Amino acid sequence: MPKAFGRKATLVDRVPPRGGSERKERQCTRILYHAARLFSELGYASTTVDMLAEVTQMNKASIYYYFENKREILFTLIEESANDLLEVSKPALDLEPRLALRYLIQFGIGNFYRHIHENRIFSQELPYLTETLSRAQYDKIHRMQRDYMKIVYNVIERGIAQGLFRKGDVRLLGQLFAGWNLAPIRLTELVSEEEMVDAVSNLFISGLCADGTARPE
Repeated sequence: MPKAFGRKATLVDRVPPRGGSERKERQCTRILYHAARLFSELGYASTTVDMLAEVTQMNKASIYYYFENKREILFTLIEESANDLLEVSKPALDLEPRLALRYLIQFGIGNFYRHIHENRIFSQELPYLTETLSRAQYDKIHRMQRDYMKIVYNVIERGIAQGLFRKGDVRLLGQLFAGWNLAPIRLTELVSEEEMVDAVSNLFISGLCADGTARPE
């Protein structure tokens, strides 16, 4: 199984496709880096482009050159985190169900530690995203979330079919599994990534496995 903690996202990963120059990439990275922290600490609505210009030491015109508006900055931050979670979760489809669940937990929690500010923003802004984002932007985020849940459902369905997991409503179990997604946001300063993975794995997988065993023999 791939190592859970080997991949560390860089700020360049967050750069939107805006042309070719390295300077543009650096400037976009700079804007996103500071925007993630301001949105996380102050809230999206309370953060102004003037504030962002001040902390980036750029003028507003430069920020609007790289991003059409503040909404596009928010979308770019959320999209990067959601896409990262989806892409690193796909190998779970080829793993034994118990290993697959632990893999999803490892990479899911790893996603939160890599994108802690973005995930705090998503948690804070979730009730307002239909109003804040454009329809196309919201639909893209929703589609990535839906595709991630399909992976979770697939793993649970296979585990039940193979007699490894207790029988139950797959969609309900999947939603319960995905429910831990918001918990690490409040705990990242208290426990390490590895401690979080072990705790969630032991609680969830041991409870779901038919024989109460978290790890395959």
